[in-house]
Amino acid sequence: MKHWKIVRNLAKARYGLTVPDLDMMFFMYSEEYFTKEKYREFEKLLRWESIRFDRLLKDGWIENYKIKKKSARSIYGLSFKGQRAIGSLYSQLNGGLFPEDIRINPLIKIKNVPYIYYLNAKFIKSINSFIKQQQHRSPE
Repeated sequence: MKHWKIVRNLAKARYGLTVPDLDMMFFMYSEEYFTKEKYREFEKLLRWESIRFDRLLKDGWIENYKIKKKSARSIYGLSFKGQRAIGSLYSQLNGGLFPEDIRINPLIKIKNVPYIYYLNAKFIKSINSFIKQQQHRSPE
């Protein structure tokens, strides 16, 4: 959680997700499958947005695994796209390297970006340098 702000900014820039979207997707990642009622239950803890579920479904972050029949409920889960995104963010929160490729990490761009992106890029490079040093430390 030490680098949560950088991870959050990366997710905002790379995937176009808001902080409540990320919170919801972290919840859904741990649930694997859920109903809309379970989603609404957790959503009460977040900033209210009536169209979040439909937007995440339309944008491909959530997919419907079981379409509603007369007596059964629909069952949803994170799509492959959502699982990959959240899995990547988890690995970075757990001490993994941040991508330094401009095509993957929009925070690394140097020209024509907000100042905060420039600061994030410098910080990401120092984090990666520290992680690489820790990984290659010689045994004592």
